Amino acid sequence: MLKVLLAFLKRDFLLYFSYRFVFFSNVITVLAFAGTFYYIDRLFGIRFVEALKPFGGDYFSYVLVGIALQSFVGGSLGNLSIHLRQEQLMGTLEAILATPARESAILFSMNIWNFLSASLDMVLYILAGIFVFNVSFAQVNWFSFLTVLALTVISFLGLGTLTACATLIFKGGTSIAGNLNMLCDFLGGVYFPVSVLPWWLKVVAYGLPITYSIQAANKAIYMNASLAEIQREVIILALFAISLTLISLRSFNFALKQAKRYGNLSHY
Repeated sequence: MLKVLLAFLKRDFLLYFSYRFVFFSNVITVLAFAGTFYYIDRLFGIRFVEALKPFGGDYFSYVLVGIALQSFVGGSLGNLSIHLRQEQLMGTLEAILATPARESAILFSMNIWNFLSASLDMVLYILAGIFVFNVSFAQVNWFSFLTVLALTVISFLGLGTLTACATLIFKGGTSIAGNLNMLCDFLGGVYFPVSVLPWWLKVVAYGLPITYSIQAANKAIYMNASLAEIQREVIILALFAISLTLISLRSFNFALKQAKRYGNLSHY
């Protein structure tokens, strides 16, 4: 498995840095995105004061965590579908899947660069928060936060694998991932607390893993919450992670068999 992981990592690394200004582009994107919400906070942040009390921060501090986590969520949802679709179009997917490597190892390896890239984005958001926008991270409970982050990534890798199944069978998984990503942005508490939503949208929101991720992460970062203090969110995220992983692996094996049966591995 290590050889497979290193091979994919080397390929994605070379592809990423074949674009000379990609890192500086990421820095500009982070600063522009964070800056947008900083000034939204200055204009309208006071309206969210009551809704933000359970999370221990102001609006900008809250949304900074949301958009940093979203870099993991968005990549986990769509990265695998994009990878598989690219391999389909280039005609290399069948050759990759014909190697002795297990499908689970290939799935993990296709996502490893995305995880590293999202980690870099998160570091950039934290640095921007500290040095540009004067956000304090003095209260962070790192163990709680990293636990929440790990469960979030595993959960959305499961959802991302399910969208990849649609890519294998219907060649339309990227659009499904994009729609699901927008749903998470809108209803998951990324840009505003779920508590401000009407009850019928809250029902949908609490069916999304990211809702619990955002709530638990904010408490861990700004209120020094221990695992015991966020155990409800952690337990729910763990259930999401376990169930989505099991379902997605079974679904991927089924989708792969269907794709081989109907010759979809290398078709446009």
